[in-house]
Amino acid sequence: MSTSAAAPAASQKKDSLHVRLRLPPLAQQGEAINITCDYQLRPSDQLYSVQWYKEGEEFYHYMPGTRQKKQTFNVPGIDVDLAASDARTVRLRSVYLSTSGQFRCEVSLEAPSFDTFYDFGDMIVVVQPRQGPQIHGLQNSYQVGERLRLNCTLAGSKPAAALNWYINEEKATPVQLVEHAPVRGADGLETVTLGLDTPVLSQHVHHGRVNVNCTASVANAYWESRIESASVHVAQKLAVLESTDMRNSARGLRWAYASWSVPLLLLCYLTGMR
Repeated sequence: MSTSAAAPAASQKKDSLHVRLRLPPLAQQGEAINITCDYQLRPSDQLYSVQWYKEGEEFYHYMPGTRQKKQTFNVPGIDVDLAASDARTVRLRSVYLSTSGQFRCEVSLEAPSFDTFYDFGDMIVVVQPRQGPQIHGLQNSYQVGERLRLNCTLAGSKPAAALNWYINEEKATPVQLVEHAPVRGADGLETVTLGLDTPVLSQHVHHGRVNVNCTASVANAYWESRIESASVHVAQKLAVLESTDMRNSARGLRWAYASWSVPLLLLCYLTGMR
């Protein structure tokens, strides 16, 4: 391989040659991909070169007028399969985290114009986590009014995962969430944690249990959820309330009896004196 060359200035004119770069916006780490530069030469055009760049560094070109038509250049994250590449498509044997970035293809014409036309696009290399989201801090049982203080963590992804909490299929509100900053490991992968802090309410309880669900997504390439549940002791609460109501009712009856008994006795006494 040769030393990479910087990208020359390129122009797009009103009567320009139409160039379109085709590449996947998302690629899984380790997979092989094709990056294609589509163009259609006009009758008067003669091709001088087609060049591919990543972040401004040339990594492959095709020059039909030279003895070595195809040539690659050293660029971090780029592994060109020269035998599978041609004047329109460059094939990468494998993509890595360092492959992510902006790509550009340029089509240059022969003399006398030496006009150059281009297109560009971005690609993100996705690393899926080895395991799904994990829920920490859930107790076996709760009383109504006790707080759910939980954390959901998804480790080892790129880009960082987006996490969401649900309580019995109802999405948690922002005031119920506790944000934590992502942590980047030495391998460049991200670990994300999202907390949930909210009291257990009676409307959360279905058949004596409360369900919590944490969902995790990485770009548009990965989605998974984790559902766990805990029992909620509602019956004991209701029994206490019922017992309290009964005691209050008994007190009310005793007060009513005491309030009316003295006047009734006085009335009977006065009636008897007559």
